[in-house]
Amino acid sequence: MDNDQSVKKVLISLKTKAKFYITNLGEEFVSPEGLISSKDLNSNKEIIETDRGNKLFLLDPQFPDLFEKLNRAPQIVTHKDVGLIIAKTGVNKNSTVVDAGAGSGSLSLSLANICKQVTCYDINKQHLEVVEKNKILFNAENLIIKEGDVAQKLEEKEVDLITLDLPHPWKVVEKAENSLKRGGFLVVYLPNLLLSIDV
Repeated sequence: MDNDQSVKKVLISLKTKAKFYITNLGEEFVSPEGLISSKDLNSNKEIIETDRGNKLFLLDPQFPDLFEKLNRAPQIVTHKDVGLIIAKTGVNKNSTVVDAGAGSGSLSLSLANICKQVTCYDINKQHLEVVEKNKILFNAENLIIKEGDVAQKLEEKEVDLITLDLPHPWKVVEKAENSLKRGGFLVVYLPNLLLSIDV
């Protein structure tokens, strides 16, 4: 049995536009469109056909597809705010990031999608369990998950970006200053405020 719940393929019906997520390529997939063989799921075909003659696009999952399947706990950081953080800080494939107050992991995963490495912190075990599920879903091997209060446990050095989605972010400022590289960014995120500080 395949215990890996990361999404391997996405199917989109040409007829109904329904979307299906495939986590196990070793089994047949049964859908309202009909049965699809494991052989077809593992093929290089762009369009495959069910036993009922319905046609579906066979695609590799993209980040937006996976985001639709995101396991949620608390309120997530919105797409527009994620985009603003990325645009204002310029993080990229060479960047290392710390995200404190991981929640469901939406910001951590969005940053891990483009950055070299992201470390997320949270004090809530239930939140961290959700983040772990989402890490598997997204196959985000460059996401490191840590339990604890970032104000006490922050140990990363030469970090390009630190994001704080916390009720008392000012408690982290001193440690953040010691962790950021020269020219790095500290972003404090609140639902009604987004503040970026260039250090």
